[in-house]
Amino acid sequence: AQSREGGSAASELEELSEQYEDIMEDCGHGKFQWTLFIVLGLALMADGVECYVVAFALPSAEKDLCLSNAEKGMLGKS
Repeated sequence: AQSREGGSAASELEELSEQYEDIMEDCGHGKFQWTLFIVLGLALMADGVECYVVAFALPSAEKDLCLSNAEKGMLGKS
């Protein structure tokens, strides 16, 4: 009885995966998806650059603004 249940569960899972692939193929991949990919990629890159910019500007800011160690730490926090 367990082998039939296991077999039916496996065939049901295989059928669901085939349905998913068919749905994804029907949806396609067009201009909107590429635009979204580029916009979100640029946003992710801008977020990552923030860490480098703070590290690059910190020595100048420390000298020009007379920052203490605690205040320097606050610059790196988001």
